[in-house]
Amino acid sequence: MIGIAKIHIKPDTTNFLILQIMKVYELLTFNKELLKRIHTAGLKAEDYKYVDLYHEYVDRSNTGEKMTYIVAILATKYNISERQVYKVIRKFAGEVYTANAVQ
Repeated sequence: MIGIAKIHIKPDTTNFLILQIMKVYELLTFNKELLKRIHTAGLKAEDYKYVDLYHEYVDRSNTGEKMTYIVAILATKYNISERQVYKVIRKFAGEVYTANAVQ
């Protein structure tokens, strides 16, 4: 069961921050199909951290910037090694094949 908690942001206002509290089981059940697809595609849940990096890479690449320059900029910006940036680019540029059962 999902619980809801209200927390005051500032004591002198009526603003509330609403937190949803759920069990691990509930979170996994809610996202089961998405998690299956991610697993089947060979991706890791933490790959989401690099979505913005890859988006920026594509934008810069489309404007004609050289890959070596882009990688150096992104490595500095995201505080990861250039080798890791190359790995992310290669992984995210790859294709994912999914199969749906036909009935």
